[in-house]
Amino acid sequence: MEPRDGLKLKSNRAFWRSPVIVILSALLLFFASQLVGALFLVPFAKFVPNQNYQVAFYIGVNLLVMVGLLSIAMTVLGFRWDRIGWRSVNTRSLVKVIPAFLVYFFVSTGFTLLATRLIPGFNIEQTQDIGFSDLTKSSELVATFIGLVLLTPIFEEMIFRGVLFRGLRNKLPFWFAAILTSLAFAVAHLQWNVAVDTFALSLVLCYLVEKSNSIIPSILLHAVKNSLAFILLFVIK
Repeated sequence: MEPRDGLKLKSNRAFWRSPVIVILSALLLFFASQLVGALFLVPFAKFVPNQNYQVAFYIGVNLLVMVGLLSIAMTVLGFRWDRIGWRSVNTRSLVKVIPAFLVYFFVSTGFTLLATRLIPGFNIEQTQDIGFSDLTKSSELVATFIGLVLLTPIFEEMIFRGVLFRGLRNKLPFWFAAILTSLAFAVAHLQWNVAVDTFALSLVLCYLVEKSNSIIPSILLHAVKNSLAFILLFVIK
């Protein structure tokens, strides 16, 4: 029994001490979850043709698959959920989400203004394709809220601030780990104007994780940001 436990401990340390392995693992987790989600969506789409329900279902499957893959990895490597920041926090850490949101807003605005000056063809008015559109029923509104505001922040924070940032932070200085994480997070959103905003958001999210030693505040801030987008896009018309 001792050699097996020793092997787990050695694998655990090797994983967290290698930034390259952490980056590749986070990318694999991100794309594998989406691929499996897409495969599950194909038969589901035959019975529920509504696109908004399909997108909400797809996000939910992504999250479940990601949790399943993480559980397998944790069993093999021998570490717990708190290793990726899934731990409770005090009220003070949660209250910090409010000023953090303000910091994000001003940093994002500043980065966006710089991008309009420095990046040729940068279109600040280009809308992000989030999959949800033309909500005609209250049930579609609920499905969109669940997918965009509740599930997406949990999914993305567990991968990018949990696995990627905390994994890189184990070996790298804060700002280096935060910038690498934020670049990956920005690229994952595939649009210039969205990438600038999400890069700024990720820097603030990484700072929250750094100070609280938990991804709970970053999930909350991410949910607040997505809530604002939800209200502007689907509630206030």
